[in-house]
Amino acid sequence: MKKVLTLLVLAFAAFQLSSAQTNVEKISKLTEGIVNVGDATLNENNPIVDITPLAEAQAESSIVLTKENVVEAFSKGQDYSKALIIVGQHTLVKITDWADCQASGSWGTCMPKGEGFVKKGELQEKADYINNIIGIPDSQTRTLYLFK
Repeated sequence: MKKVLTLLVLAFAAFQLSSAQTNVEKISKLTEGIVNVGDATLNENNPIVDITPLAEAQAESSIVLTKENVVEAFSKGQDYSKALIIVGQHTLVKITDWADCQASGSWGTCMPKGEGFVKKGELQEKADYINNIIGIPDSQTRTLYLFK
């Protein structure tokens, strides 16, 4: 009985490991229909680094977000069907709902709903109002990429 139980536990663990998404798969799924990865090779350790130049090349428009321009940037963003925000080399967020937003004192505007990943060792999945994902305005570069 112990052997059977041990085999079942090992089989389950092997299945879990084989079905877990890689970092590249997670980022590719998030950006599917937005950024065409094509033949590009994404770094498994941190695919956000490799998505950034692709987003830059394929976006209709991009805006470096600051507290001073965020209201205007988000107003413009609502004219596009898809939007991504990349923070440095560690955070990738897809705007999921411009209308569902939460007031942010730090940003001085209503911050929309989003989902994405933050790299803190491993990629950590996040779904929240984007101020809770991209942080407060500071010296980090936060770029809004807009796609038709």
